[in-house]
Amino acid sequence: MRKHLYSTISILFSISCLLIITWINIKIANHYLSSDGKTRALFGIVEILSFSHKYWFVGLSIGSIITAILGKRKNEGRQIFRISITLGIISMIVILTPIWRLMI
Repeated sequence: MRKHLYSTISILFSISCLLIITWINIKIANHYLSSDGKTRALFGIVEILSFSHKYWFVGLSIGSIITAILGKRKNEGRQIFRISITLGIISMIVILTPIWRLMI
């Protein structure tokens, strides 16, 4: 494990970020399904005001990408670098897109 330390940390950051953001998106979808018509019409405002903490995890995702790049600089391996950078980018995409709309 010591051999691929930075890449392993990057993968752990990305996976934890994906799990937390998925949990938050499930909460957003449940909140949307339990709201009435007027609230659904303006749910974008409700989402930003009530669930803005979702965007705090961008820092975790950026940290994941930075540690993946540090792992590449330490010559930790090409394949594990690709996996860690891909997971970092996927976690960034999941944070910035409204995935909860696919859950309703």
